[in-house]
Amino acid sequence: ARHLYIVVQSAGPSHYTLVEIHKNEDTDMSIEFRDSLGDPPRTAAAMVEEVLRGMGLVDETWQCPPRCNKTFQTGGWECGIWATRWIERSLRERRAEGRLQPASIADIVTRTNEFIEKIKQASKKRLEQQAQAKAKAEAKARAKAEAKKKLEHRERKQVEPVFETFE
Repeated sequence: ARHLYIVVQSAGPSHYTLVEIHKNEDTDMSIEFRDSLGDPPRTAAAMVEEVLRGMGLVDETWQCPPRCNKTFQTGGWECGIWATRWIERSLRERRAEGRLQPASIADIVTRTNEFIEKIKQASKKRLEQQAQAKAKAEAKARAKAEAKKKLEHRERKQVEPVFETFE
């Protein structure tokens, strides 16, 4: 992959941050760290280091770079939404697409809930299709077993007569 976005969850306090890894043409790798809190916990950078070392992307001496974002969240529970917003913005910039109009947190939550509902509906539809396919397969298997049973019954009824001679 040339572009890797990792949303890292750190504990104490529970918090989401974003790490962007971009591989350039000349095999150099750039790593950007974004944290939406005005005063980020040290656990966030430590978790990023642990994750990237665990993936084998950096060595033991590597340290998490300072965060590169200039804007920060104002609410207490928006860090995950900020991370997804940064991913969307970066993807659009890399594809040379324009930015979306800034959406409020309430709009993002509404869109997310609508998306989750669509996923639930698609999953429900898929489960219904699987149930229909299973019922059809079972009906076909029953019909085949019934046909086999009838054939065996017919074969048992038709006993060839035994004659002492051909006359």
